[in-house]
Amino acid sequence: MPSFAKDKNGELWVVRGRLLGTLRKGQLVPWVPTVQPDTSDVQRACASRDGGLWLMGSGRVKKLIGQGTVVDLGPTPWGGLDSVTALLETKSGDLLAGTLHEGLFLLSPDGTSLHFTRQNGLSHDWVLDLCEDRERNVWVGTGSGGLDVLRRRKVEMVKAPDDWQGRAILSVAPSADGGLWVGRRARDCTGWTKGRRNRSRRRTDC
Repeated sequence: MPSFAKDKNGELWVVRGRLLGTLRKGQLVPWVPTVQPDTSDVQRACASRDGGLWLMGSGRVKKLIGQGTVVDLGPTPWGGLDSVTALLETKSGDLLAGTLHEGLFLLSPDGTSLHFTRQNGLSHDWVLDLCEDRERNVWVGTGSGGLDVLRRRKVEMVKAPDDWQGRAILSVAPSADGGLWVGRRARDCTGWTKGRRNRSRRRTDC
């Protein structure tokens, strides 16, 4: 079954029979690299945030830059023994690869990787599709009717330089600029944006 990927420039790419091509005027045009390494074996492709295209095949992670240059970024964590069935780059830059038998792999920009299988919570080791929603949750469709979601878990303790002047925090509400209004004792409100206090004022409705 062919798979499709649209790059940042709107070009529609097709992977069919392990060959990469573009769809133009309703016709599939095979893509021939002008610079090696060879890309004749492509299992999956997906768009990259920087306008390129991620390619998976022959147990290698590759990236198409522009129209003619393919950069080989090294072997996949699972080697060349399993087929890639789904591929996605998230908004945060992580590359996720679903496989036929080995579950899901998450490759971070810093070179580290995570592996998800039935042994650590994945509903099935056969991954069929990947999708990222507006809240940056990644949905994973698996074999045997499974649907999983990956959510980042992060807890941050916010501590003001003045320790909120020792006052109790009575209320918290979102502000129009994406920050927070923090209501303290003595009818005092403090604006908090991106980890720093940026304004204070006394209000009768705090």
